[in-house]
Amino acid sequence: MPAASEIHSHPHATTLAICGLSGALLLGVLPIAHWLVHGDTIGKMLTREAIMWSFALFILVWLTSVEHLPLSSIGFRRPTWRSVLLGFWRLWP
Repeated sequence: MPAASEIHSHPHATTLAICGLSGALLLGVLPIAHWLVHGDTIGKMLTREAIMWSFALFILVWLTSVEHLPLSSIGFRRPTWRSVLLGFWRLWP
């Protein structure tokens, strides 16, 4: 992960970070999916879910493409055997 001085050395880095943060907050808080798709049928609920997942994908693409930061900067890391086993253990009823 780059040092804070390296991130802020680019003149537009702060602007990009603020745009990304505000976009992520707005996409997560505002009920945009409900504004776009009305109704309570299973198809409409799945469409709203797909919209929310596309927002999450957009945030990850923004982080890696626009801000040029690794996914480890938000806590993603390669799973270990221990974490995989713990995940399966938590899935077990």
